[in-house]
Amino acid sequence: MSAKRKRLEDTAENSPPEGTPTPKKRKGRITAKERERISQENRKAQGVFDVLRQHTDSENRQLSEKFVRTPSRRAEPDYYKQVKSPIDLTRIQQKLKTEEYHSFEEFCGDVELLMENTRTYYKEESEEHKAATELYELYKITKEKVDKGEPLDKPKLDDNPSSSGSATPSSSVRSISPAPSSRGSSSGYADEVDTDMVEDILCGLLELTDSTGRLICPPFRVLQSKEEFPVYYDKIRHPVDLKTIAEKARGGAYKRMTQVEADVRLLCRNAQQFSGKGSEIYKDAVALMSYFKEKREQVLEKGVHPKRREKIHRAVDQLLQQAALPANAELSEDSEEDEDTEDSDDPLWQLYWTIRNAPNEKDRETNLSDPFLELPSRSYYPDYYDEISRPMSLFMINKKLKRNGYQAFEDLFKDFIQVFENACEYNMESSDIFIAAQKLQNLAIRRARELQPSLDLSLYDKKSKLHSTPPLAVKALKTPKTPKIDVDTDSDEKDTPPPEKKKYRSPKKMRPISTGMTAEHVALPGRPGRKSMDELMLRFRQKLMLFWDLIYNHKEGMYWPAGAFMELPSAREYPDYYQVIAHPIDLKIIREKIENNKILGNDYEI
Repeated sequence: MSAKRKRLEDTAENSPPEGTPTPKKRKGRITAKERERISQENRKAQGVFDVLRQHTDSENRQLSEKFVRTPSRRAEPDYYKQVKSPIDLTRIQQKLKTEEYHSFEEFCGDVELLMENTRTYYKEESEEHKAATELYELYKITKEKVDKGEPLDKPKLDDNPSSSGSATPSSSVRSISPAPSSRGSSSGYADEVDTDMVEDILCGLLELTDSTGRLICPPFRVLQSKEEFPVYYDKIRHPVDLKTIAEKARGGAYKRMTQVEADVRLLCRNAQQFSGKGSEIYKDAVALMSYFKEKREQVLEKGVHPKRREKIHRAVDQLLQQAALPANAELSEDSEEDEDTEDSDDPLWQLYWTIRNAPNEKDRETNLSDPFLELPSRSYYPDYYDEISRPMSLFMINKKLKRNGYQAFEDLFKDFIQVFENACEYNMESSDIFIAAQKLQNLAIRRARELQPSLDLSLYDKKSKLHSTPPLAVKALKTPKTPKIDVDTDSDEKDTPPPEKKKYRSPKKMRPISTGMTAEHVALPGRPGRKSMDELMLRFRQKLMLFWDLIYNHKEGMYWPAGAFMELPSAREYPDYYQVIAHPIDLKIIREKIENNKILGNDYEI
C-alpha cells in the first residue's frame, strides 16, 4: 500500500461523522493565538524536563545521564526487540526546541514512554531500572505541580537566579547550574567532548580573574591531603579540585560535556558549602561556574582554535606538575590570624604583632607590613624564586607560630629578618618596598632587644646601620589589619589549602598584597658590579613587562582600549584577517613571549 493511499484511508477512518461541522484551516498556516498556546505548553514541558535533567542522587550523579541516548543497536539488539517505540531525552529535548509538542500531554506521553521502556527492558535490581523508578516518581510530583499551576522549586545555590530550572525535594543540596544547553551540537544533551575541549575550559578557569585582577583559581587548584586538613574532609563528602579534573581529562574520562559540568559543579558546591554564603570563596565559586557556562557554550559551538592548543596544554601541564611535586611545607602560608594572640604575653606573639601592626606613615589606613604578608606569585614573578634562595612571608611565620614551630625566640627573629633581607635583595633601594623593609627590620631589632635582652643582636645592628631610617614606635598598636586573603597557588608546591572559613576584619580600605614588590616597583637586582647576561636579560624583561602592564591597564573613562587586542579574531569568523595579516599577534602572545624571553622588538607594532 502506498504511503499516499494509507494516509487517505487513515483520514477516512478518523474523519468525523457526516454533518459534524469542522473548522477550516489553511494548510501550513497557524494562527498567532495557536502559536502562543503551543509555546506556553512547551514552556511548561521544558520546566518539567529541566527538573528531571538536573536531578542528582546522593553521590551528585545525574540520573538522567542513563537516558540521554537509547542503547546501541549493535551492543544491545535485544532492546529493540522488546521495546517497540524507543525514545530518549535527546529526542525529547529536540522536540521541545522545535515545538513539535502541541500540548503538554504529548510531552508527558513521551516521558512516560521513556520510563516504561526502561523498566520493561532492564531488571528491577539494575541501576537503570532504579533510576527510572526514582525519576518517574519525581516526574509525577512535578507534573502535579504544573497541573495545579504551582511554581516549580528554584535551585538552592544562587549563582544563576534567573534560571528556570528547578531542584528536586529529595536532594539536600542542589546543583548550582541548570543542565547544559544543547546549542551548537546536533546531539542535544549528549554533547561529545575531547581532551582539548576540556583543557581549553580548564585553562580559562585557571586564568580567570576578578575586577581587580586577582586570580580566582588558587583555592580550587590543589587540595591539601586529609592528614593536613582533616576538618575539610569531615565536612565535604566528595572532595575534588582542578587538578583532579585535569587528570581525568588527560585520562580520557570525559566523553560528554555534562560529565565535565558535574565535576565543576561539585567543585564549586564544595567550596560554597565549606566556606558559607557571603564569603569570598562562595562568590568566587559563583564566578567560576558562571564562566564555565559561557566557556562551555563557546567550546561546543566553535571548538578549540589550533593556535590556542599549545598554551592550553602548557597551562594544564603546569597544574599537573604542581600536583606531582613533593609537598613543600616551607612555602605553606596561613592567612587567618587569631585575634586572641594579639594580647598574648608570649614574647613570640608580641614580636609578631609589633611587626604586623606597624603603621604606615604615608597611609594610615594600611600597615607597613602589608606588602610582606604573602609570597609573590610564581607565575608572574618566576625570577623571584630564582634569585631568593629562602622565600619567607608573614603568613608563613603566622602558620608556624600557630603550630608551635618555633623552639626559640631567636628562630622567629631570624625569620622576620629573612623576610626583610629578601625584599632588600630583590628590590631597588629607592623603592617603597625597600624602605619599608628597612624600617621594619630596625623595628624588629629594637623590639627583640626589649623582649630578649640577652639575645646577641650585634650582627644585625651592623647591617641596620648601613641604611638609616626614621625610628618606628615599638608598641604593638592595634590598627586595622588586612583581611584574610586566599593564598596564591601559582607556586609549585603540591598542597594548596582548600577553601577555608574566614575571620574578616573591617578595614577601611582593601589593598592588594604582594611580598617584596609592587606593580609600581618591579624588582631589579641591586647587586653592585658588572652584570651577567642573565641579569641584563632579567632587567630587559622586567622593563618590557612594565611597558606591557602600562598598555594593559590604560583606560579612558570606562573604555578599556587593550581589550580589543587581547586575543586574535576567530579564524572561522574572520578568515580574511589571516589572508591579509602575514604575522598575527595579540597582547597575550606578547606577554608569553616576554615571560619566555622570546620577545622581538617589532612585536609591539600590532
